[in-house]
Amino acid sequence: MELGHEKRVQADLKRLINCQQVDVNQLMPLKYQWAWEHYINGCANNWLPTEVPMGKDIELWKSTDLTDAERHVIMRTLGFFCTAESIVANNITLAIYKFVTNAEARQYLLRQAFEEAVHTHTFLYICESLNLD
Repeated sequence: MELGHEKRVQADLKRLINCQQVDVNQLMPLKYQWAWEHYINGCANNWLPTEVPMGKDIELWKSTDLTDAERHVIMRTLGFFCTAESIVANNITLAIYKFVTNAEARQYLLRQAFEEAVHTHTFLYICESLNLD
């Protein structure tokens, strides 16, 4: 193909998964409005863990108000979810993304992967705030 002679793919030809004749970079025209709406809603719901004050949590963690069993549950839960969120983010980007050939659905998957990265960051932020290994 010569540069400038490529034809736009019509929206009705855009398939969600494993489409051979689609340009994954051609966002418009949208075919799956729901995917674009999920992307827009995700962008509107943006937050970072550093925006959450940890002062009371740190105070409680340093106090003697928690039992050893409660501390154990907290540490296990943090460890589990930090790993789980990382696995979810990797699955989105490494296992699922390559099969999705619709541009607006890809936009949403990338946003979802970012949100999973924020979740992982959250657990790291909690561990750092509580001075955990």
